[in-house]
Amino acid sequence: MDILGTMWRNLHRQFAVGYIPELQEAIINYFENAPDSEVRKIQRDRLDKIIKNLCNLLKRAYPIKERHRIIEHFSLSISTIMFKSNYLQVRIDGLKILNFIIKDVEKSLSHTITANDLAEWLKKQEILEEVLGPKKHPQILQRSNYLISFLYDQHLLDEKALEKMWLLTSDESFQQEVFKVLQEISFAPDSSEFAFFAQKISEMNPLALNEKALNVICEGRKMAEKLPELLLKYADILAKIAFEDNYPIAISEKALNKYITMLTDLPFDPFKCDVLKKCICEMLEKVLVPIKI
Repeated sequence: MDILGTMWRNLHRQFAVGYIPELQEAIINYFENAPDSEVRKIQRDRLDKIIKNLCNLLKRAYPIKERHRIIEHFSLSISTIMFKSNYLQVRIDGLKILNFIIKDVEKSLSHTITANDLAEWLKKQEILEEVLGPKKHPQILQRSNYLISFLYDQHLLDEKALEKMWLLTSDESFQQEVFKVLQEISFAPDSSEFAFFAQKISEMNPLALNEKALNVICEGRKMAEKLPELLLKYADILAKIAFEDNYPIAISEKALNKYITMLTDLPFDPFKCDVLKKCICEMLEKVLVPIKI
């Protein structure tokens, strides 16, 4: 491939048209059928060079749109094969390529793969199962925010997937990574996904609760101006953690700070005003008979 990729300009046109399609098919078939032990030997820089050489060769046999289609689908196929490997470093390299493909599709930089095409591929290949299933690994999960965010945008995170993600928080080696990924995805506060995780966090054992879990709820502040009533609903979860006695003082202080952060962008009247009235009433009830403000 190195030799052919260098001399592609010198190939006779008639020869190239007959030879290159067969070579291209042989290369793709090799990767698709190679045993995992062989895939493991392919370093990332070597793969990049193979793709570059193949791209050069295709220039002698195909029009530009067909070249893009072949290369983009080959990259998607090989990234999936690598991601399904049993070797961690190969899986990480495959996920990196997949993340690049996702970014290109989202930015409309892909020539032939649409968001719908990619969503169908990821669903068919059960890619999310590779992240959350039996082969799960913290290093894979921590690099999966682009993938999971794309699946969320394409409405491919069903309740079963959400439950699997949440179950990982019971494992100390995964918990921090799960909350970090959830924060980076930043679900819309009016989505079922945000409601699911906010509810789960509110039900956590007080001694198991941590700041990263609080950050997931605090991300809802980004929609403060559009959904103030909903934001107040989720801010109340932080208020509960801040003021109830069964939570450790350190986590209560963090919850209070994040509660204040969530309310910061709300207008005083009526939202902050109502919160202030409620707080004053609750303080007075501790020392005086209940009064109305």
